[in-house]
Amino acid sequence: MLKSVGHSNRTNKPADKPVNHHYALVFSSLVNGETVISYHDIINSTLADGRFVNADTVQNIAQSLTKEKKKSGWSHDAVLFENESSICWFRKPSKQPEKIWFRGAHSEPIELQVRLPGLIFIRQKWTRSLCVFAYAGKKRPTPATQLYYAPLCNVHGSGGVCLGSAEVPLFDVELEQFIEQTERGYLFDSNFTHVSHDKTFRSNSSIDTFAHIKKWRALASLDKWPLASDMSRYNKILKEIIHAG
Repeated sequence: MLKSVGHSNRTNKPADKPVNHHYALVFSSLVNGETVISYHDIINSTLADGRFVNADTVQNIAQSLTKEKKKSGWSHDAVLFENESSICWFRKPSKQPEKIWFRGAHSEPIELQVRLPGLIFIRQKWTRSLCVFAYAGKKRPTPATQLYYAPLCNVHGSGGVCLGSAEVPLFDVELEQFIEQTERGYLFDSNFTHVSHDKTFRSNSSIDTFAHIKKWRALASLDKWPLASDMSRYNKILKEIIHAG
């Protein structure tokens, strides 16, 4: 269990408040005297596996804690929730068909022009960790919005995305770039390879990769995005996912 460490020489001690730990920077010394820095998410008060970061990234993290992230003086309209380590935003249903790619282990790429449903992204700012869920309708999601399994490949049943080689930025870019490049890197600039669970679409039988692509072909031929009746309900609403993170 990680604990906050106070200083005994404080003259104005703040009132005790619950502390939610999100991430940690660990400074380690190598045998040659070199110091390295690693970034670790904190999950259920446990330090997760980390990745090495450079001094510039550490400086950007520090700056993000002391000043508001700016984008031409305006906050991004799509942002639903943000704290020092993560950000949640939504993407409206497609207004027009968008190109996505499927590719299996031994198959030629399959290009489909589809309309995606409304999607909710939850992204860690300083790692590649990404979760995605779907929502029904066109309205802006609220804390009480019912979540659905995203009808997409390479997403685990928990909502976690396997990004593979997809290129997504860290939070050392403008907020608009962070959001747009994350969406593009996962949705459009990479190939969907397989389903990672059997609830990507609502069905009386398990959905495998073949059935998943077949469903998307049918939706594309109708020029429609998946409705609530097409998708499988997730067992949480939005605020429960945010609080769990």
